[in-house]
Amino acid sequence: MARPLVRGERIAARLTPEARRQLDIAVRSLGTTKSEFIRAVIVQALHHEEIARAALEDLDKPQYPQFTSELRA
Repeated sequence: MARPLVRGERIAARLTPEARRQLDIAVRSLGTTKSEFIRAVIVQALHHEEIARAALEDLDKPQYPQFTSELRA
């Protein structure tokens, strides 16, 4: 089960050489540091997660039609 990160904790990921090159290009084109860029990406992902969770948990949301498909032999 996932647990929330505590401020100050570090995480690590290995990037392929191509992914690292693309990250460097993105950082340079935005004129920022890798740390700032990654922090912004994480904040944006968390923002979208909050929106998605709110939509799923909203009990007052309209009931949309359910579409199903049937396999016919």
